[in-house]
Formats: sequence, C-alpha cells, structure tokens
Amino acid sequence: MPPKKDSSIHPAAKPARKTTLPKEAFAQETLKMYMKFADAIVQDQRKVKQLAVEAAKKLRTNEESFKGAFKDIKALIRLLKAWSKNECTCVQPESVALATAALTYFTAPTYQLLGLPRLKEWGEDTAIIELVTSTISADMEKFKEWEKNNKKPRQM
Repeated sequence: MPPKKDSSIHPAAKPARKTTLPKEAFAQETLKMYMKFADAIVQDQRKVKQLAVEAAKKLRTNEESFKGAFKDIKALIRLLKAWSKNECTCVQPESVALATAALTYFTAPTYQLLGLPRLKEWGEDTAIIELVTSTISADMEKFKEWEKNNKKPRQM
C-alpha cells in the first residue's frame, strides 16, 4: 500500500489536478512552513497589500527569470490587491492564505534570516507558485471571472 500524501499544508492545499512538479514534495513542505507567516499576514490587509506591491516589483525586475509562471504570479498579485481592498470576496480565505504564502516565499529574504529552505534556481522557485495555483485553481477561476465582470485590467 503506498504511503498517504501529507495534506496538512493547509485544509485547502489539495491540488485540483495531479501535478508533475520535479520538486513537489519539497514545495509542499516549504509551503507548509510559509503558511505560518501567511496566516499572520492575512490578519492585516495592509500587510497583504504591501506583499502584493513587493511581489509586483520583484516580478518586474526579474520578468525573464519567471517566464513560465509570469501569468500565475501576476494573477496572484492582482488577487491579493483586490482582496486587500475588500473589492473581491469571491475566494475562500484559505485560498487567500495560500496565495499569501506563495508570494511571501517569492518575495522575501525571510528564508535567509530564519534559515528556511529555498529552492536553488529561479526556475525551480516557481514550484511553489505552481503548487498553489493548482491547489486554488477553482478560486482563481472565480477571481478571474469577477475581475472580468468588475474591473478593467490593471497594471501591477
């Protein structure tokens, strides 16, 4: 009998589809650690907005490095900005927390200060983004539909 997958990352952290991430197990464990930060950050909408701003800045300065995940990162940034302004309430709180964890990992040098693991290459760095976007894919679709019906596309 194969071992059970650990779904204790977060109640919502069950990928909607099977992923083929080369670093999936590492991404899951890393995401689990970053959820502790995310759960605290989402308590303050100003911090969520600041995180989105920092992620947008990093994405702009490293755009070429994140080609494969550029659209997903950009969508997570827009989601957190809209949520932090109470504009979009169509997504589950767990999805907001997971998006926050992914962008915290994406932006922060926190991993260095706290001794948290970090994937070695930018390309591998997107494993966290891929895991989160596949996990919250239903809410991302709701957000994109909300965005299409309620807002003009915004720049990061």
